[in-house]
Amino acid sequence: IKKPFISLSLELDGKTSDIFTAGAGENIGGRINWTNNLPNRITDLEITARFMGKFDRLTVRASNGFYRSIDDTIVWNKTTDDKLSIIGPDESGSVSFTFNPLTTSALVYSGSRGHEINVEIGVKAKRLSDLNVPEEITSSITRLIRLNSDIGLLGHSLYFTGPFSNQGPIPPTVEENTTYTVVWSLSNTINNLADVKVRAPLPTYVAWVGTVSPSSEKVNYDNLTNEIIWDVGNLSAGAGFSLPRREVAFQVSVLPSLSQIGNSPTILGSAYVSGVDRFTQEVVKASAREISTVIQDAFMYSG
Repeated sequence: IKKPFISLSLELDGKTSDIFTAGAGENIGGRINWTNNLPNRITDLEITARFMGKFDRLTVRASNGFYRSIDDTIVWNKTTDDKLSIIGPDESGSVSFTFNPLTTSALVYSGSRGHEINVEIGVKAKRLSDLNVPEEITSSITRLIRLNSDIGLLGHSLYFTGPFSNQGPIPPTVEENTTYTVVWSLSNTINNLADVKVRAPLPTYVAWVGTVSPSSEKVNYDNLTNEIIWDVGNLSAGAGFSLPRREVAFQVSVLPSLSQIGNSPTILGSAYVSGVDRFTQEVVKASAREISTVIQDAFMYSG
């Protein structure tokens, strides 16, 4: 196996794997590395990077290169960089660019799944053959970029509305139990997700009541970790966008202490969600801030 006349490699955000994953709208930095493997010099080196797929054409930028939008190709040559005019034996160098995939809003309502971007890198130059006849030498590589889904998690507390009847004083009173309804809501953008789980810790003064709505959702309390865990399972692409959000409600009981007078006690700690993107096979994550006794339906409280 011989080395190519000109070696090429492509780094995307510093990674050289054959398949690169990124988020929708995320800025991606590319670096093309090249090396002249010939024992003699080459001339008129030209490097190209052609983009195909779900990318934002207005975000393409190239250092010492020209973006030719007619065919979505960046070109680096002796016109854009005079260092590419003559390349000595074993000489190497690099060129760089940045671009963004399309944003979530541009992708999520498209109805299609499995969004990808292909980047084709090519290089060509001239050299003198063994017969002193000018000839063109070329090399190329291709990289695939797959776009991850974006999962979202929101949470809030209720007292007057929701699927359960809550009991106890509002605002909460020291050393008296008040029950609250906690609602978790999930969204998901462009790919189906699997093995989705949401978890959050209960403070020591909060108890798990055990009521869940809808009853088909798998929400449980783990005594060992003091966490409430929602085993969501599969989460469809488009949830919260073209489809309804995935929601669950459950009930907790709060017993405030003297030390919490003047505060709005936390009834559920920060929640974390994770799942596996079925298209990219990457783990996607999100979080939601802690939930307190400041209820979303407080407007119904008459004092």
